[in-house]
Amino acid sequence: MPCQTSQERRFPCPQKACKDFAAWNGNSGQADLVMCRYKSGVGLMSSGWLDRTLEWVSARRRGRARLPKWLATVTVAAVRESVIAEYVRRGDVLDLGCLDARREVMSIEETINQFPTKLHEFIRSVSPSVVGVDYDAHGVARLQAQGYRLVCADVETMDLGRRFDTIVAGEIIEHLPNPGCSLVNWRRHLKPGGRLVLTTPNAFYINQVWKILKYNDPQVHEEHTAWYDPHTLARLLEMSGYEVERLCWLPARRTQGRWRVLPARLRSYFHQSFLIVAHAADDGNGHGREEDGSATEYPAGAVIRRAA
Repeated sequence: MPCQTSQERRFPCPQKACKDFAAWNGNSGQADLVMCRYKSGVGLMSSGWLDRTLEWVSARRRGRARLPKWLATVTVAAVRESVIAEYVRRGDVLDLGCLDARREVMSIEETINQFPTKLHEFIRSVSPSVVGVDYDAHGVARLQAQGYRLVCADVETMDLGRRFDTIVAGEIIEHLPNPGCSLVNWRRHLKPGGRLVLTTPNAFYINQVWKILKYNDPQVHEEHTAWYDPHTLARLLEMSGYEVERLCWLPARRTQGRWRVLPARLRSYFHQSFLIVAHAADDGNGHGREEDGSATEYPAGAVIRRAA
């Protein structure tokens, strides 16, 4: 017969293998600490969190019903372009941070020369209608002269006077000083039913573990302001009026070494970066939430500055 302590604490106790004992609190009549010996070994368990732990384990064993839909259907893509292409083939597309420049280590001439290899060039080759936004006035002007449809603007405060079917924010959210304000502004530029496609480095990339073990310092981009993982970024999106619908892990390139690729095959949270697709949260009428306020139409070559 199970011991009295096991019955009061509501955790399973083998009928013959149990030798429970407790540090008994005579005043409250409850066990503050419980130790059980099982045939499989000895476990030390605190009575305060035992019930919650067993409930969590039971829920996990029943399946993933309690997990968000986007987290229960995670995929892995070889490259981010393969996923982005699904959302930019039709409709109007807005590409944020299109120059993708490292201004502290690369000159504007080098950025311009490498632009044909950037994400914007890929989107331009797939989408029939794409507009790029970046705040580097000199770089935008140079590319406009080459025939690119770019606008010089701050992604946090821009008002382009139009809406888009898809907004692509490739590796930009981690650069922003006010990501929440930026996300709210991007939502104003989405058409009803439009999609926001975000990519960002993974805070738990396995390479960072080796960097910390070797140098006691992670590898940090000189212009980054924050780290994200799928949970924290999903929470930020929800707070900014979005609903996440898809998560896709993006692995490191195989040329970076097997020791950087193999751990992610065992645990997906070790992947180099990830992609999240979200849409404006439903307002109860079947459409995403929209912001009131008039918008000003700007020509394709306009230069939009942050208000002082």
